[in-house]
Amino acid sequence: MLDLLAFDLDGTLADTESLKGQSYGWAAHELDPSIDPADVEAAYVPYIGGGREEIAAGLLGHFGLAEAARRHDASVEPWESFVGLRLERYRGMLRDADLVRRHALPGALAVVEDARRLARGVAVVTTTDRANARPVLDALGLGDAFDIVVTSDDVEAHKPDPCGYRLALDHLGADPAWSLAVEDSPTGARAAVAARLQVLAVPSESTRDGLQALVRDGVLSPAAVVEPGALAGAVRQRAEAASPA
Repeated sequence: MLDLLAFDLDGTLADTESLKGQSYGWAAHELDPSIDPADVEAAYVPYIGGGREEIAAGLLGHFGLAEAARRHDASVEPWESFVGLRLERYRGMLRDADLVRRHALPGALAVVEDARRLARGVAVVTTTDRANARPVLDALGLGDAFDIVVTSDDVEAHKPDPCGYRLALDHLGADPAWSLAVEDSPTGARAAVAARLQVLAVPSESTRDGLQALVRDGVLSPAAVVEPGALAGAVRQRAEAASPA
């Protein structure tokens, strides 16, 4: 068995990254109606897996929205104003459990169902906050599926910083050498590698190129990037090869 089997949330258990992109596009259009939300969604892709401040500041700069964000809410920094507007939309999406379930990713969910037979400890490690993570997990029927759910509320730095994975390891007394992270983004994969976990990365259309770049750079092995249909078999293989109790 593995010591720890850890899952990213957004983009790994459910395609909520696409919902996040839509919410940023909506918020940008609200600030400047001349902006096409689809352009913002496309610009969001390289930021998948990152923290809110980095994403919001990057998109504000790319689309020249800082002044519009200040006008929207002058009491906070422009990136915070943008994020606040965007969260109104995103949290409304998450309140629609059927919408969340329609974005579920069956390959990873099947592994979660089998996780207790594969690992001594099971975790979620996500850059989102608890207020956004909980509705997704509940909609997917995973409210009690994990020994620990590490969110941005629990750590001081976001992926690719490894602190979230280290917290999960420490909480469960797990050896990273016999632990495995399931991720979808280059940012998340880098965090798991930095925490010395094994990694399996399941690419989406948005993250495939970035993950392949990590393979070319030697950060990930070619075998670490697996298609959704091959994920369950790859996880079982890692678990069978793990250290005995």
